[in-house]
Amino acid sequence: MKVKLGNSEYSIKFGFKPTLKSHLIKDVSESVSEQDGSLESVEKLLLETLPKMLLVGLQVSHKDEFGYDYETEEGYDEQFQKVLDMLSEKIDNGEINCLELFNELESELESNSFLAQMMETEKKNRTPAKKTPSKTANKN
Repeated sequence: MKVKLGNSEYSIKFGFKPTLKSHLIKDVSESVSEQDGSLESVEKLLLETLPKMLLVGLQVSHKDEFGYDYETEEGYDEQFQKVLDMLSEKIDNGEINCLELFNELESELESNSFLAQMMETEKKNRTPAKKTPSKTANKN
């Protein structure tokens, strides 16, 4: 997935380690489940989850510009602020619809990452439950 911010286009890929170390899956899940239309839930989505998703998605292809230490979180606050500032400018100018961007990032996380592979494997490994005949069907 590509995202244009400023004069640059960035490749978004949710790598295993940055996604898990940042607890992004939990944060996205909570943001989605908390969407009740209140300003508080929208604020959390826009000020916390969306920039975090973008920052984590930038780690694979753009670590030189947006990288931070996953283990210690050294540099995280600075990089988060950089992403938040870029997003703020584009949202304020009407160049980005923040909810559309969130939905696109969420879709990318679910369909084109290690998470998608895990979900597909889980789906293939599930065996359908065996149906047992009812006792009343055998009484004829």
